[in-house]
Amino acid sequence: MWCKVITNGRVFDERRDTPRFRAAFMTLAGRRTWPVPQDFIEALPSNVTPIHKPKLLDDERTKKARLVAFDEIRKTLGIKKPEGDDAA
Repeated sequence: MWCKVITNGRVFDERRDTPRFRAAFMTLAGRRTWPVPQDFIEALPSNVTPIHKPKLLDDERTKKARLVAFDEIRKTLGIKKPEGDDAA
């Protein structure tokens, strides 16, 4: 019964999800009461891998382009350049 409840509307990959299943069972093993399938599903670690994008703002060309864009916006809006601002 657990198998039907856990897999209802979900797709699992044995290679990817075996460590997640083990972690969920280890989490539930410390309980004093018998868990229900929803407890297992909630105990499953996330299978989403965070995406690590490089910081594009650290690139010198990006910094210069951003400063030029800000300068154009400032001019369009009629905002005076602050005194001592030599950035752009």
